[in-house]
Amino acid sequence: MLMKMIETSRLILRGFIDEDFEDYWEYYSQPLVREAAGLSPIDSDTFVWAKIRLDMKNVERFAIIYRPEMKTVGEIQLSTLGRKNPEFEGHNVREMSYMLNQDYHRRGIMTEAVKATLKHGFEDMKLEGVCLSCFARNIASLKLSLKCGFRFVSAEKVEHEHEMHTVFSMEMTQKEYFQAKQEKERAKERKSLTRGSLFDTINL
Repeated sequence: MLMKMIETSRLILRGFIDEDFEDYWEYYSQPLVREAAGLSPIDSDTFVWAKIRLDMKNVERFAIIYRPEMKTVGEIQLSTLGRKNPEFEGHNVREMSYMLNQDYHRRGIMTEAVKATLKHGFEDMKLEGVCLSCFARNIASLKLSLKCGFRFVSAEKVEHEHEMHTVFSMEMTQKEYFQAKQEKERAKERKSLTRGSLFDTINL
């Protein structure tokens, strides 16, 4: 199954290819990135190589290519739900997750990738909803999800690496996505009309 290629002003989102391997390993092995994603520390090279090869074949996973350098700096995916949730049964809902090379944080790259992926999910895949979860300590991911229009749903305690952590659950429905899109379009139209009126006044 071929993945759709998504392009934005600074990014290309596409399926992984063999040439991405070194870039993938660069961010996948970063302790900060793994901790934020809830992944265990790397302790077996043999396991890592095998898993990377398997992950790169995942048709739900987009590689994030940063155009100015044509470098793979992260990934984002809309995957089938890994956990049972009665609320989503019988509905076309996907779970979003992402990782970004720590050297490319604070550039707005993931915000751009999330918005492009949401557009693909709701407009091309006709999803009814998208959910995601993040550790409460991952403030950057929480702010990112809220900025992109996700709604806070719940907080729960889960065990991870033999410790208890608070995990936030976020959601966005198809209705919420299109309402937000319409509001932005109307705001853009109002701004354009205001600018046009100003120019007409100046030319009087």
